[in-house]
Amino acid sequence: MANKSLVRKVLSSGLNLMVRFGFGVPFADTQCGFKMFTRDAAEQLFRHQLIDEFSFDLEILYLAKKFELKVAEVPVEWIDAPGSTVDPTKVAIGFVRDMAQIKWFDVRGRYSTINHPPSEDESIADPAPETPKAWP
Repeated sequence: MANKSLVRKVLSSGLNLMVRFGFGVPFADTQCGFKMFTRDAAEQLFRHQLIDEFSFDLEILYLAKKFELKVAEVPVEWIDAPGSTVDPTKVAIGFVRDMAQIKWFDVRGRYSTINHPPSEDESIADPAPETPKAWP
């Protein structure tokens, strides 16, 4: 991302480490707005989604991993527009709160796959050729 402020870089790096180690989601950016789903994957994931805040992206990726869906990260060029009204500190605090809530939901069995196992063809996106970070 071009034009990222120092505060955003520091918060983003710290949160990304928490996501990687706490959730096993290996991607550089879970919050980028570009996501693509097959119909079956979208139905399964959004049926189980409980977070409707800024962190819903992380929950969806966490559920995809939990349900063993294919996920690929495809880099896009993104420019951080100056004058954003988003407060990175408030967003970071909310993100940490949502991370704890996602873990709590999982521990309490709110993301059960018993009634909705993934089918063979469910995926978020087919892996791009030579995509460096993906899980099966």
